[in-house]
Amino acid sequence: MNNVIIKTPYECLIKTEDEQTLLDENESLVLLPPFSVCIYPVNKAISFILASDNLQTCEFYDVANYKQDTLICLKKTSTCENYSIVNISGCKLEIGERKFTIESEDWKKTILLPCSFDRYQTSVKNNIIMIKFIGKKQVLYAFNKKTAQAHAFSGNKIDFNQEGFSVEEHNINKSYKISNQGLSGSNNEEAACPLPQTLAYHFLEYIKKADLSSAHNLLSQNLQQNISKQALKTFFGSIKSVFYLSPVCYAVQNEKGLKIYNFEVKQDKICDISD
Repeated sequence: MNNVIIKTPYECLIKTEDEQTLLDENESLVLLPPFSVCIYPVNKAISFILASDNLQTCEFYDVANYKQDTLICLKKTSTCENYSIVNISGCKLEIGERKFTIESEDWKKTILLPCSFDRYQTSVKNNIIMIKFIGKKQVLYAFNKKTAQAHAFSGNKIDFNQEGFSVEEHNINKSYKISNQGLSGSNNEEAACPLPQTLAYHFLEYIKKADLSSAHNLLSQNLQQNISKQALKTFFGSIKSVFYLSPVCYAVQNEKGLKIYNFEVKQDKICDISD
């Protein structure tokens, strides 16, 4: 019998007779049938049993076929989220579990984070506000307070320094300098146009939050001409949870159940979507 992949939108403990595994948000566990496990959502009252001899969509999870395996996506039952609010260099910074908002007197930006993180650090040099998120990978967003221009960087390790910051990825270290003229060092990407490996995730999260204009802007020019914002809402429905399978493949829970979508991305735009 093929493997069963369990994906969770919340932290939970999965127990078998012999062992237990603690999963973080959007992590997965692969099991080989036959099995019967008890799932304990952290900070939630209701636990439930998942057995390989009865894998059917129910109130606790959705079931779909993924390649040669069976995909189980647990259902999120709480929309409660904690926020941290700080003031930095005259700007208000509001940080949630998977997004943050930075606001000055003249502009406001909301950024969806590509992954969960353990902690964050901030730094300011000249007019550039830097926010570094630290998790399995590190992500840094740099905002020019005067122009509202924003750039995003990711790597295995990101360090602040006297001149600006450095990004290390696959043993290659790149340095970025901050001067009165702004940020320089190498080609960098607009934060408003998410990093290519997370673009499809941002697209789905925008639809989930009913920000159809931002989602529509991530489509290629051809798709924008042929697909309306309302058509996006109709096609994807009311999204409840998004599960990462690969940078261009995601499982989506909506009011109709669980569906898997594949994306084709070229030049930082989505040019094709298939299910």
